Amino acid sequence: MAILEQELDPEAIREKLNAFVNIIGKYMTTYSEALEMEHRGSQHRLDIRNLTVVAGTLNGAVPLFRMGSGENWVGYHVLSHLALHKLFRQKERPVPGSLIFDQPSQAHYPPERDADGSLDVLGDEDQKAVTQLYKLIFDAAEELAPNLQIIVMDHADLKPDRKPPLRIKDLILSRFLALHDAKKLEYIAKILGFTPSVLSHILYKPPDAKEYTSFEVPKRGIRPVTIALR
Repeated sequence: MAILEQELDPEAIREKLNAFVNIIGKYMTTYSEALEMEHRGSQHRLDIRNLTVVAGTLNGAVPLFRMGSGENWVGYHVLSHLALHKLFRQKERPVPGSLIFDQPSQAHYPPERDADGSLDVLGDEDQKAVTQLYKLIFDAAEELAPNLQIIVMDHADLKPDRKPPLRIKDLILSRFLALHDAKKLEYIAKILGFTPSVLSHILYKPPDAKEYTSFEVPKRGIRPVTIALR
């Protein structure tokens, strides 16, 4: 009983929560150094009461709404999610290990400027910022693999020869090439993340009507009874 009372003590819960928030803030600070944003490298933290990001500076606390620019907002949202999921994965919490980012490049590369996804229409600084953001996402996914899956939907066409180098397209291309060259069901299943038996069932499962053989048993004075055997 004493142990339960200690674990449910409000002060102990606050201390544990503060410890986790500090750890998340440390991850956010580290991630921010990879992006050229306002207050990069400053001590960052999640304000869990107001659900926002705060940067600690020599001039005081700067909340996200005072940082300005879409670049900062997108960057800090991305690194906050990455930091949260890093802690979730380390603590093995029952939070789904999936993140979906929708057009994180939009602050630098709005759809109206789209030129078949090419970043060449952007200035050097915007190109660099988009590439750095994607590199951060990729590095985080690689660090936490296979426990975190990150799905990104974007119109930006990122090339692997950009600086800093990106391995995203190499990874995507290698999956397609491996799938194209696969000759056996076992290899295809491994690439797609299935067991051979599950993939075989998906591909070759017959329609329900063909899985059963039915016949009728006549009954005197009533309708025949239909029996289906699998």
